[in-house]
Amino acid sequence: MFGDLMTLNGLTAGVYIVTTETGSEYTVDLDQMVVTRHREEPDVYHELRRDEQSVTLLKLIDCRLGYDMRLLIDLKVEGVLHTTRATTPVVMIDRRPISRRS
Repeated sequence: MFGDLMTLNGLTAGVYIVTTETGSEYTVDLDQMVVTRHREEPDVYHELRRDEQSVTLLKLIDCRLGYDMRLLIDLKVEGVLHTTRATTPVVMIDRRPISRRS
C-alpha cells in the first residue's frame, strides 16, 4: 500500500491522513497542530488513546512509510507535561484534499 507521500518529516503545514498496519487512521493537522486517531471500533479499554478526539500535537518526531509514527502530544492530564505516542508501522500517507468554498 502506498499513498502519495513517503514521509511527513520536515513538513510544517498541511493536513494528512496516516494509516497504520493495524488499520488505525490518524488525521495529522500541521496547520492547527492537532492529531486525531480514528478506528472502526474505538478502543474503549485504553481511554488515553482518545479515539475520535483531537489532541494537541507538540512535535511530529517521525512519520515514514514502513516505520512506527512517533508523536509528542499533550493529553491535558494534570501533572503530565507531554506523552509520546508510537503507532504500528505506517503503510500509507495521503494529503487531505483542501475543501473549496463556493
